[in-house]
Amino acid sequence: MKNFLKQITASAIGTLLGLCLFTGVGLGGLLFLVMVAASLEATPQVEDKSVLVLDLSLEIADNPVVGDSFLGGDRNSISLRTVLEAINQASTDDKIVALYLDSSGVSGGTGLANLREIRQALEKFKTQGKKLLPTMWIGQKVITIWDRSPTRLWLTPWAVWK
Repeated sequence: MKNFLKQITASAIGTLLGLCLFTGVGLGGLLFLVMVAASLEATPQVEDKSVLVLDLSLEIADNPVVGDSFLGGDRNSISLRTVLEAINQASTDDKIVALYLDSSGVSGGTGLANLREIRQALEKFKTQGKKLLPTMWIGQKVITIWDRSPTRLWLTPWAVWK
C-alpha cells in the first residue's frame, strides 16, 4: 500500500510540475512573440521632398463600413477623419512639400459635405506654403469641388473637354 501511495503522489507531483512547466513555456513564448511583433511595427519613413498622394478613387465616408469587405464585399472606403488627420500632419511635416490629388478613378460615393471638409483642410495645407498638385481625368465635377484650392490643374493628354 505504501508503494501505491508513493506512486500516486509522485505521479500527481510530476503531472503538476509538467503542467506548470508547459504553461510557463507557452506563456513565455507568447510574451516573446508579442514583444517581437511590437518591436517590428514599422512607421512609414518619409524622405525629404516627399509628396503625399490623396487617392480620390476611395470612398471617403464619415464611418466606413468595415464588415462589407469582411463579408466579401468590394468596398474601398476610408474614414474622413483619417484623411483630415493625414492632411493636417502633412501640413506641419517639413519633409512633405506637396499634396497630389489623384482623380484617376473618382468615386461618386463621397458626399459633398465630406468634400467640403477636405477642401477646407487643403486650403489650410496651402496656407502653410505647400503646393497642391491636382490632376483631372474625368468630368468637371472634380474641378467644381476643388477649384478654389489648387493653384494649377494638370490635364492628361487624353482628357476630353465639352
